[in-house]
Amino acid sequence: MNLARNMKIILPATETILKKVRRNITTPLLKLERMQEIYLKSNSNLYKDPDHIYQIKGSFESIKYKLFFTNFHLEQLWTLSEDSRREVLVALANSLDRLRWDDTQLNIGSIFLESFLFQAVSFLDVYMFFICLVMGIENPGKMKVKRFFKHMVSCRGSTFQKKAIKLKEYFEESVLGKGQWGEILRSLRDKIAHRDCLRPSFDGNEIIIDKVLLDWPTLRRMTYDRFCQDIDNNMFEMLRKTSPVLFNLGWKSGPYKSNLWKEGE
Repeated sequence: MNLARNMKIILPATETILKKVRRNITTPLLKLERMQEIYLKSNSNLYKDPDHIYQIKGSFESIKYKLFFTNFHLEQLWTLSEDSRREVLVALANSLDRLRWDDTQLNIGSIFLESFLFQAVSFLDVYMFFICLVMGIENPGKMKVKRFFKHMVSCRGSTFQKKAIKLKEYFEESVLGKGQWGEILRSLRDKIAHRDCLRPSFDGNEIIIDKVLLDWPTLRRMTYDRFCQDIDNNMFEMLRKTSPVLFNLGWKSGPYKSNLWKEGE
């Protein structure tokens, strides 16, 4: 009976988060899908093998799922954060200057954080795989950083050479270079996947009402929710910056409309 009662509480909350995530990602995904549709139709001569087109479209569906899963775990972290922030009233009532997570909150936060890291790296790998397909590489193989750059180099002398140069430079400088978000993300995922767990630090500096410090576990001096939000923002920026290179169409801000881009422009 307790399990059934708990499920009645958990499921509606999960459904609310799912709906919020769908609202957040629908517009950019619709834009990307429309850009892809126009590009493939306008450049059908570059993809004569129907199986290659099928691969490209199938890979894009994977991107959609991975982005959805990543943002779901991000929203879970924000929900935990927002619920925890309400406890500031208790801290104030007891003249406390720090708001800490208890063991349960620490465990839940770690679960959502690690899930986010795994899904975010998976999204990045799938997106690099997708880029390779659009760049005419029919069998990119298991995606690794070195293999991705090798594929971009292999496009020299082909129709895709100029695109490959731009994409390689962008990923080297803004995604996978030392200290960049993609490199940090992969390093953290590899740490928990192959060697260790993430041991929380408590060196944050976020202060809320009446100078109450959020003495919560941190990554790079940011609370888990803010760290993951920063990664997520960079993921969307990557899509915004690279999709015009891939599809020969400028990114357009604002709400989605089917006529944002005209075929043949």
